[in-house]
Amino acid sequence: MATHIRLELEKNKLRLEFFKVRTEQQPNAINKKWVEIYADRVKKLERQLTRAQNRAQAAH
Repeated sequence: MATHIRLELEKNKLRLEFFKVRTEQQPNAINKKWVEIYADRVKKLERQLTRAQNRAQAAH
């Protein structure tokens, strides 16, 4: 579970960086929207990962 979340997180972080770079080169609304979307996903995944790790520690 935690590994799956970690992989999703890495993938979303890479996409976020990609759109940030694209926004610097072509600052259009579409790129900015994707930056927001992926920033939001990264935050959600980080929270999920933290919860999963906390549950794993509580189980031990």
